[in-house]
Amino acid sequence: MDLFNCLLLLCGCVFLVVGITMKFKKSPAKPQPSETKPVPYFFFSFFLIYLPFIFSKTVLKKDDVTTPEIPEVSYGPIHIYFGSQTGTAANYAQILGEESSKNGFQPKIIDLIDFDIKQLKSCKLATFLMATHGEGEPTDNSKAFNEWIADEERTNEELKGVKFLVFGLGNKQYQFYNAQGRKINEYMEKLGAERIYKYGEGDDNDSLEDDFNEWKTGLWEGLKGVLQPVRSTERKTTKTQSNLPFIVNTGNDAKEIDLETYDVNSDDKEYEFQMKQYLLSASANVTSIRELRQRTDDGSTIHIEIDNGSCGVSYRTADNLAMFPENDLETVEKVAKLLGLNLDEVFTLEENEDVDKKIKFKFPFPSPITVRTFLTKFCDLHSPIR
Repeated sequence: MDLFNCLLLLCGCVFLVVGITMKFKKSPAKPQPSETKPVPYFFFSFFLIYLPFIFSKTVLKKDDVTTPEIPEVSYGPIHIYFGSQTGTAANYAQILGEESSKNGFQPKIIDLIDFDIKQLKSCKLATFLMATHGEGEPTDNSKAFNEWIADEERTNEELKGVKFLVFGLGNKQYQFYNAQGRKINEYMEKLGAERIYKYGEGDDNDSLEDDFNEWKTGLWEGLKGVLQPVRSTERKTTKTQSNLPFIVNTGNDAKEIDLETYDVNSDDKEYEFQMKQYLLSASANVTSIRELRQRTDDGSTIHIEIDNGSCGVSYRTADNLAMFPENDLETVEKVAKLLGLNLDEVFTLEENEDVDKKIKFKFPFPSPITVRTFLTKFCDLHSPIR
């Protein structure tokens, strides 16, 4: 099995295995309620480093990739905006993007850190997936949008002609439950936009995923009942060389970068929001891990002690602590052996300029790196496939 096909099998990855050595970053914000669950005594936001695609057009043959069937009727563009702190809202945006394509829409997924006023005003249908951070605060990537929409200079016809829908992600253990979802839903209407589907909320303290699935049940039929088809096309299936946004290059003499000394601010590449946080983090040792519950039948509460003295990161009560675990060496070696991978092989990730992207391209991780580094730091090898 070649490197490309192996990497493709391992994409869509997040960390779940907590090793003895971790990367972490301090944030001055209060605990994040909407996309993670609180832990007594300390709050840890486990950032999900998500790898959506890995591929190489040099490996794919011309007829290897088949595009989905084009629906007979098109309902036009849909802009899917997400405000996400740990990746849940971003993941939901991807899900809606895939479903919208199958239902005759033309999705454009937009990280709110890239919010553009003209783009929002010109779009006909906007979907917002809004997580709430801290005590009712916006996520880091949606702060600018939050300030814009609540600015007193906005008028009640600012977004006239825009149709929209909102799903909020929150946690009922916190006082300001789903504050951001409710705020965006309210202010979109205040600025003249028209909501054409019910407002939805998800509770991370109960079952956020079930709430999301329930909210989107009937979504596409509901939108089709309101919107007019913009064009009809013949149903057909086409084949192309590659319709994915990445290219993996191997077999060169590139030298692996040192992630410990890597300066993300001096790099002209644009990285995924969570990856940038990872690259700005520092390494520290976990000195103690112990279970606080006598019985773990209905859950587990872990007390973790971290030695942060050597890395120069301070911590105060109610700060956020984002932890980036790594896979253990034994698991990495077993996976590499199973897939026939050379752990020392170096590869480089590049943007595929030949595809029309539904979402602005951002690098999921820096390169060149070895297969060993990829499997250790950027790939979930333990959790069930979802």
